[in-house]
Amino acid sequence: MEKLVVIDGNFWLFSCYYATAAMGNLMVNKDGIPTNAVYGFANRLESLLKQDPEYLVVAFDAKGKTFRSELLEEYKGTRKPTPDELICQFSMVREFLDAHHIPYIEKEGYEGDDIIGTISKKAASQGMEVAIYTNDKDMMQLINPLVKQYKKPQKTNDYEIVSEESFVEKYNLKPDQMRDLLGLMGDSADNIPGIPGIGEKTALKLEEEYNNAKWANQNHPYFKAKGLTKNYYLKQDKHGNILIPLKDINGKHWASQRIFQNGDKVIGALRSTEEKQQNIKK
Repeated sequence: MEKLVVIDGNFWLFSCYYATAAMGNLMVNKDGIPTNAVYGFANRLESLLKQDPEYLVVAFDAKGKTFRSELLEEYKGTRKPTPDELICQFSMVREFLDAHHIPYIEKEGYEGDDIIGTISKKAASQGMEVAIYTNDKDMMQLINPLVKQYKKPQKTNDYEIVSEESFVEKYNLKPDQMRDLLGLMGDSADNIPGIPGIGEKTALKLEEEYNNAKWANQNHPYFKAKGLTKNYYLKQDKHGNILIPLKDINGKHWASQRIFQNGDKVIGALRSTEEKQQNIKK
C-alpha cells in the first residue's frame, strides 16, 4: 500500500524553534540570522525520509486572516505574537523545501489544517495509507482505518501514533466526534468559546450519550439546570462546531503535487546542511 506523509509545517516550525530557543540557543548563520527552527525541521524531515514514503507534502498557514476570523472575530485572539527570530525563518524553510523539491501547499483564506484535511481525505479515498504529523487535536477528526496521527511528545524523538483503535479506547468516541466534543467544551488554543460550565469530562459524557452535538437544546435537563436557551446554544454552535470542522479547499494542487522523491539525494543535502550548521553553531 502506498503511503502519503502530510506534515503540519507551522507546528513543526514553532515546535522546533521553541525546543532550542527556550534554552537560549537560537543558532545563527554567518549573517547572524537565526536558523534553529529550520535546522530542527530539516532533521525531522531526514528521519521521515528514511521511512521511504511514496508521497510527502508539507502544509502551511497562509498569511492573513481566514474565513474563520469572519465567523468569530476573537478567533486565535489570545495567542502571543510570533517572535521576530522565528518569522524570519518562515521564508527560509520554504526555500529549503524548494531547493530539495519537496512540495508544500498554502492557500490564502484557509489554514494548513484545511489543506491537511483535504489531501488526507482524497488520498485515503484512493486507498493510500496517510500519516499526519501534527499535535493539533483538531486533526483527530480525520483518523480512520487508513489515516493515523503522529504526535510529537516533548523531550523525545519518538512519536505517539494515534490510530482509530487507540482513539476509541481513550475517548470512547468515534474520531469524527472530536469536532463536536471541542464545540461543546471549547478550544482555548484557538480561543473558541464552548458552552459555559462544560469541560472535557461533561462534554465526553454528553457525546457518549447522544453521539453528536446537534441534540443539544433547551429541553435537555442539563441545559435547563444551567439556564441556557436554545438560541444561546445555536450561537455557540456557529462559533464552535462550524469553526472546528475542516473545509475542503477543493485544491487544484492535489494532482500536480503528487511527487516521488529521491530520498538519497535529499538526505545527502540535509546532512550537508547539518554539517554547515554545526560549523557556525554558537
